[in-house]
Amino acid sequence: MIKKQPLLEVIGLKQHFIEHKGLFGSKSIVVKAVDGVDFFIDEGETLAVVGESGCGKSTLARSIVRLINPSEGQVLFLGKDILKANTNELRALRRHMQIVFQDPYASLNPRMTVGKIIEEALIIHKMGETHLLRRARLKELLDLVGLRTESMRRYPHEFSGGQRQRIGIARALALNPRFLVCDEPVSALDVSIQAQVINLLQDLQDRLGLTYLFIAHDLQVVRHVASRIAVMYLGNIVELADTKKLFNTPLHPYTQALLSAVFIPDPEYKRKRILLSGEAPSAVNPPSGCKFHTRCAYAMAKCKEESPKTLMVSDNHHVACFLYK
Repeated sequence: MIKKQPLLEVIGLKQHFIEHKGLFGSKSIVVKAVDGVDFFIDEGETLAVVGESGCGKSTLARSIVRLINPSEGQVLFLGKDILKANTNELRALRRHMQIVFQDPYASLNPRMTVGKIIEEALIIHKMGETHLLRRARLKELLDLVGLRTESMRRYPHEFSGGQRQRIGIARALALNPRFLVCDEPVSALDVSIQAQVINLLQDLQDRLGLTYLFIAHDLQVVRHVASRIAVMYLGNIVELADTKKLFNTPLHPYTQALLSAVFIPDPEYKRKRILLSGEAPSAVNPPSGCKFHTRCAYAMAKCKEESPKTLMVSDNHHVACFLYK
């Protein structure tokens, strides 16, 4: 049986930033925000990327849709390398891939009405020849995300955080994309609103056949959303598996520590909390070898010298750790 081509494939992606410090910027420092990442996403599925703040998740998200240009690697969307696309090719590709940002307060122009914010994408991509056709599309989009038609005449500051995020989702859907990058879309919202937005995203995926890359720092948030989960630490993916498998049999010590902190609403269930020693190292000066060895209870001499390769230890379960061969 011939395997279908993934909708999105990321190969060896790196995003290194150069910071200039010292007198007149005489000293250069390389920040390895994303340091060699590989994964794929099949059409119709949701891949979640989780990890601590500062591990490179949002940088990865922005690099994939080329809001920032990666330092190295490939991002194949429908077999075409986005990183090699020229301006016109990139604009055509952007009709099929959009992003929902983390902060609904900062991602919407406060000087524009909701209608103008969403309509802007339609005008740029020449979708809807007349104002009446575009207005009909606006009504359709607002209804799709659960907002009233009269919302298009109001400004972002007149809405709650959850409603603003719905506007951001409507804007992302305006061009009928196939792929959405959701960059921590609920982390800035109240807990009571988070479930509503997640349910909306799941409903839209079922109705429109969308594919998601879902960025989050909370494993509990992605448990019922993701088909697969990739765990990221200091610019690298250390474990990737089907959601059920990752929760039932976490292999990497970092994944085990993250899962030990997940709240389980069962007073009879006792889980031993795994506490990591120290703070996460800086991406400016990451540890040699395995980047996690400075906080790992199972670290060996080999871990300090060599970086472990990612191995498939069982079906669809990959881990980068010397504990597994």
